[in-house]
Amino acid sequence: MQMVPVDIDEPTLQQIASITGGQYFRATNNSSLKSIYAEIDKMEKTKISVREFSKKQEEYTRIAPSSCSDCCSSSGSCASLSSRESL
Repeated sequence: MQMVPVDIDEPTLQQIASITGGQYFRATNNSSLKSIYAEIDKMEKTKISVREFSKKQEEYTRIAPSSCSDCCSSSGSCASLSSRESL
Protein backbone atom coordinates (compact mmCIF):
# COMPACT_ATOMS: atom_id res chain seq x y z
CA MET A 1 0.00 0.00 0.00
CA GLN A 2 1.28 3.41 -0.94
CA MET A 3 1.09 6.34 1.46
CA VAL A 4 -0.17 9.55 -0.10
CA PRO A 5 0.69 12.89 1.48
CA VAL A 6 -2.40 14.87 2.46
CA ASP A 7 -2.35 18.58 3.06
CA ILE A 8 -5.35 19.53 5.21
CA ASP A 9 -6.11 22.40 7.54
CA GLU A 10 -6.30 20.44 10.80
CA PRO A 11 -6.70 23.45 13.11
CA THR A 12 -9.78 24.58 11.19
CA LEU A 13 -11.27 21.08 11.17
CA GLN A 14 -10.67 20.78 14.91
CA GLN A 15 -12.28 24.19 15.46
CA ILE A 16 -15.34 23.16 13.41
CA ALA A 17 -15.66 19.98 15.47
CA SER A 18 -15.40 21.99 18.69
CA ILE A 19 -17.95 24.64 17.62
CA THR A 20 -20.49 22.06 16.44
CA GLY A 21 -20.09 19.77 19.43
CA GLY A 22 -18.49 17.07 17.35
CA GLN A 23 -15.13 15.36 17.43
CA TYR A 24 -12.24 15.48 15.03
CA PHE A 25 -10.60 12.26 13.94
CA ARG A 26 -7.64 11.74 11.67
CA ALA A 27 -6.38 8.36 10.63
CA THR A 28 -2.82 8.19 9.40
CA ASN A 29 -2.66 4.42 9.04
CA ASN A 30 -4.88 1.32 9.11
CA SER A 31 -4.36 0.80 12.82
CA SER A 32 -5.47 4.31 13.76
CA LEU A 33 -8.43 4.04 11.36
CA LYS A 34 -9.53 0.84 13.07
CA SER A 35 -9.21 2.55 16.44
CA ILE A 36 -11.27 5.53 15.24
CA TYR A 37 -14.03 3.23 13.95
CA ALA A 38 -14.10 1.46 17.31
CA GLU A 39 -14.44 4.79 19.13
CA ILE A 40 -17.22 5.96 16.80
CA ASP A 41 -19.06 2.66 17.34
CA LYS A 42 -19.10 3.36 21.10
CA MET A 43 -20.84 6.69 20.60
CA GLU A 44 -24.55 7.16 21.16
CA LYS A 45 -26.66 5.64 18.47
CA THR A 46 -29.98 7.22 17.63
CA LYS A 47 -32.76 5.19 16.10
CA ILE A 48 -34.74 6.97 13.47
CA SER A 49 -37.99 5.94 11.91
CA VAL A 50 -38.34 6.34 8.20
CA ARG A 51 -41.58 6.45 6.28
CA GLU A 52 -41.32 5.89 2.58
CA PHE A 53 -43.91 6.88 0.06
CA SER A 54 -44.01 6.11 -3.61
CA LYS A 55 -46.31 7.27 -6.34
CA LYS A 56 -47.56 4.50 -8.56
CA GLN A 57 -49.08 4.92 -11.96
CA GLU A 58 -50.93 2.18 -13.80
CA GLU A 59 -49.22 1.46 -17.10
CA TYR A 60 -51.84 -1.02 -18.32
CA THR A 61 -54.25 0.23 -20.97
CA ARG A 62 -57.38 -1.52 -22.12
CA ILE A 63 -57.20 -3.00 -25.58
CA ALA A 64 -60.92 -3.46 -26.14
CA PRO A 65 -63.32 -0.53 -25.72
CA SER A 66 -65.69 -0.69 -22.78
CA SER A 67 -68.63 -1.34 -25.13
CA CYS A 68 -67.03 -4.67 -25.97
CA SER A 69 -67.73 -5.95 -22.46
CA ASP A 70 -71.19 -7.08 -23.65
CA CYS A 71 -69.78 -9.57 -26.08
CA CYS A 72 -66.69 -10.74 -24.19
CA SER A 73 -66.73 -14.09 -22.48
CA SER A 74 -65.69 -14.65 -18.88
CA SER A 75 -62.40 -16.10 -20.15
CA GLY A 76 -61.45 -12.65 -21.43
CA SER A 77 -61.65 -13.50 -25.12
CA CYS A 78 -63.69 -11.21 -27.31
CA ALA A 79 -66.27 -12.82 -29.59
CA SER A 80 -66.30 -9.87 -31.99
CA LEU A 81 -62.53 -9.98 -32.40
CA SER A 82 -62.60 -13.75 -32.96
CA SER A 83 -65.22 -13.37 -35.67
CA ARG A 84 -63.17 -10.66 -37.41
CA GLU A 85 -60.05 -12.85 -37.38
CA SER A 86 -61.91 -15.59 -39.22
CA LEU A 87 -62.71 -13.23 -42.11
